[in-house]
Amino acid sequence: MLAVRFAVLVVVALAASACSTPKPGPLDPRPVHERESWAAEANGTPLGRVVLLEIDDPAGPVRLYRVENASGQWLGWVDVAGRVWQRVPFQADEQFLGVYPMEKGLALLYEVEVPVRLAPQPDGPAEASHRRSRQFRP
Repeated sequence: MLAVRFAVLVVVALAASACSTPKPGPLDPRPVHERESWAAEANGTPLGRVVLLEIDDPAGPVRLYRVENASGQWLGWVDVAGRVWQRVPFQADEQFLGVYPMEKGLALLYEVEVPVRLAPQPDGPAEASHRRSRQFRP
């Protein structure tokens, strides 16, 4: 009788462990959330927008600023430490440009000499429909 109870407990424990969600691996996709966005302009000329992204990572949230031109194409990234990467078409990796204050990093990515000004974008219906969660593969 004791052996039957033990066998039932082992089967239940194995079934429960088989149904549990495995811990994500280091290369598994992570949810990405758009937190804020700003319109970028220089000397009154619209350049594009800057979007604050937050990646859900087991070690804690990772925040990056995605820089887009006026057509919505990604020009590069700036992280919270000021490291700047430029996207290069048809290449797998971005080009590291250096560590700069945000104004200088944005000027490098937009290829302008003057400071880039950021203005918060209103959170209207068009912006809310554009803001969504995505998956990011590290």
